[in-house]
Amino acid sequence: SKRGKQFLEILDTLSLGPKASIFAVEAFSKKILLSLSDGKVNFLCKIEDSFLESGKDLERGFNDYLARLWKEEEEEKRQGIV
Repeated sequence: SKRGKQFLEILDTLSLGPKASIFAVEAFSKKILLSLSDGKVNFLCKIEDSFLESGKDLERGFNDYLARLWKEEEEEKRQGIV
């Protein structure tokens, strides 16, 4: 998809590497990933900070992060924030 391609280009720009790209594609296919809004770079920086620097397993860290993000987004929708 166009969004998926854009996301992979951003990952590449931030040098998160091919493994991160694979998991990004999986996330897109599961429709878990947030839309590519103005916050896209912040989102990727958060991913990098949250598990690459801490040495977490890449796949688990990425999936955990997306799951948290998804829950937060759903909660905001329920409260009428979004």
